[in-house]
Amino acid sequence: MHRTTRIKITELNPHLMCALCGGYFIDAATIVECLHSFCRTCIVRYLETNKYCPMCDAQVRQTLQDIVYKLVPGLFKDEMKRRRDFYSAYPVAEAPLGSQEERGEVTERDQGSVPEDEIVSLSIEFHRDCGYGWGGGNDPRNDRGSRE
Repeated sequence: MHRTTRIKITELNPHLMCALCGGYFIDAATIVECLHSFCRTCIVRYLETNKYCPMCDAQVRQTLQDIVYKLVPGLFKDEMKRRRDFYSAYPVAEAPLGSQEERGEVTERDQGSVPEDEIVSLSIEFHRDCGYGWGGGNDPRNDRGSRE
C-alpha cells in the first residue's frame, strides 16, 4: 500500500512566490541562465532596466530569440506588426506598463538587430561530453521510440 504524505502549502510557498512582487506566480517565467522564476510581468518590467537576475546577478541574455530573428527573414518586423495590429484592434488589452517591444513599437534598428540583407555566420558544433551517451539511456532519441 502507498503511503500519502501531506505537505502544508506554507512549505511550498518559497517555490511558488515571486521574489519581485511577493505574490504567487502569475504566468510564471523562468530565467534560462539561472532557473530563477518570477511572474512574467514582474520580470519583464524588471529586465527593461536591468540585465541581471534579481536573485543571483546572473547576466540575462536574449541570445536564442536574437538568433531566431536573425535567421528567419522578416520575422521580427512581422511580429512587431502583429503586435501593433492586435493592440490597435483591442485597445482595452493594452497594458500601460507593457514594454515597447510587447506593444510592437520597436524597430529592428532600436532592437539592435542585424538588417535582413546582412550576412550572419552561425556555427553549430557537436560536443561528445554534452551528457548524452549515444549508446546509453541518456540518448534523447530514445524518448521518441526506437525504429530498429
